[in-house]
Amino acid sequence: MTSRVASALRHVAFAIALAGLFLFATLFRFLHLKDGFPNDHFLYLAGAQQILLGEWPTRDFVDPGHPLMYVTSALAQILLGRTLFAEAMLVAVAFALAAALTAAAVRELTGSRVLAILAAVLEIAIVPRTYGYPKLLVYAVGFFVLQRYVTRPTTGRLLAVAAAIVVAFLFRHDHGIYLGIGGVLAAFLAAAPGDGRERWRRAATLAGITALMAATYFVYLQVYGGVWSYVQTGLEFRSGELSRQPHVWPAISGGEPHQAALLYFYWAIPIIAALLLLAFRRREDARTIVARVAPLVAVTLLVNWTFLRDPLTTRLQDAIVPAVTLGAWLTASAWNARHRWMWRPASALLIALFAASVIRVGSTIEQLDRASLLVTWRRLPEFLDEVGSALRASHAEKQLPSRTAHALWTFYPYIERCTTPNHRLLVVGFAPEVPVFTQRAFAGGQSAFVQGYYGSDKYQHAVLQHLAREVVPFVVMPAEVATTQFRAGFPLVANYVNIRYVPLVTLGADAATGVHILFDSTLPVAARDPATGWPCEVNNEWTVFAKGVGR
Repeated sequence: MTSRVASALRHVAFAIALAGLFLFATLFRFLHLKDGFPNDHFLYLAGAQQILLGEWPTRDFVDPGHPLMYVTSALAQILLGRTLFAEAMLVAVAFALAAALTAAAVRELTGSRVLAILAAVLEIAIVPRTYGYPKLLVYAVGFFVLQRYVTRPTTGRLLAVAAAIVVAFLFRHDHGIYLGIGGVLAAFLAAAPGDGRERWRRAATLAGITALMAATYFVYLQVYGGVWSYVQTGLEFRSGELSRQPHVWPAISGGEPHQAALLYFYWAIPIIAALLLLAFRRREDARTIVARVAPLVAVTLLVNWTFLRDPLTTRLQDAIVPAVTLGAWLTASAWNARHRWMWRPASALLIALFAASVIRVGSTIEQLDRASLLVTWRRLPEFLDEVGSALRASHAEKQLPSRTAHALWTFYPYIERCTTPNHRLLVVGFAPEVPVFTQRAFAGGQSAFVQGYYGSDKYQHAVLQHLAREVVPFVVMPAEVATTQFRAGFPLVANYVNIRYVPLVTLGADAATGVHILFDSTLPVAARDPATGWPCEVNNEWTVFAKGVGR
């Protein structure tokens, strides 16, 4: 009875610790947003807004392979209101849930509650960018259900693995592919080694169930453009990413030793784990160990190859879940190995070095201070109210993520006064926050026009087809650099803009760094906005102008 009570108490203590971590992570990531989201995050918010305005990825706008990112953000806004507060809650809870599930996966893999909590703490401490929450969440979920399946390979748990793979695929397609490889490998290895037919049957069953679950999405793709065309769209985006962000191998003695150290930790962990599996091949429990660990090794190597590219400052955070999960297994193996007098101090030293690198790369202390968690907790309600109020505001100054967003301060209320939701903005360069803060759909089927992405004639003609059936009174061109790159990267669209649009105003300090607003010269003008003198809507359905711009 005493051992049962002790075991129950340990379970309760672990559950309390996980709940505490979840609450702390949610609080931390929410308060961390007092200065707003990075402008990269607005790519997904702009896509979510398109959905809320009645459009869908692939069918109505270009999607490089992140449909569930848009849908999840749209659902959050349906539930919590169409403000940044909804996205803040989604992101905060997602990061917290990822940490808790990583701890659960490590507990299932190693049996150690201490290592489980340590893995979750390190995951929280590295502070990934807000738009990276799926990169943590889908792998935490995937690893947890994989470990549960290997522990007891039932049909229900196989279905959970398949569902996790499909959800990961819909968040970003390579996530699903990597977890799919890991899942099929786990299903194959979890069967008895002498039963080859059963191994192949389980692997094929998982692959078949996963394909069935994803079939509806592929039918959707085929109806709206074709699966092959969609694959080409994703490959073109991938090509642009790889050309802009290559792999880097920095020296430990360079300017960022902690980044370099963490990068090599990430690569060393799966390689050492694979070698250790070879060393364990004669153990009685070798089959279970291989079924648990080999899929993690495969997924970790794939994640490292995809994620660990330049710039490491933002990329290293994305690969934390495979590293801490597999690293926890290596630590547990070292702790229980022969010659513990040697392996335990060595593993403790490596954990300390890894943790120090995580804290430096994540700027953990600075980020905790930014979230006001290093001051007295008595003021916590005040901080929560301050951040919540800023996030609920339509365009609070602290929530503006870029110089472009600040320059357009007077443009946001003008668009609200003088256009309707039927009108769109064509935003040149990379400023996806502009459609979000104006609460207007982006035009041309693309939220950004960045040189090197979707610049072929095929995509430019698609943009022109969109523009021909859309009402787009304004073009927003941030700075001369973005304008120059737009003309070089999208000459057909730029020619359309040059012919149809005329300068209206430049907002910002000067022409070189300011934001140029162009107006559609084919629209007649009947009224002007009293506050700005710019053309203003007079019809509730469409903008109707009767006079010229006054050129």
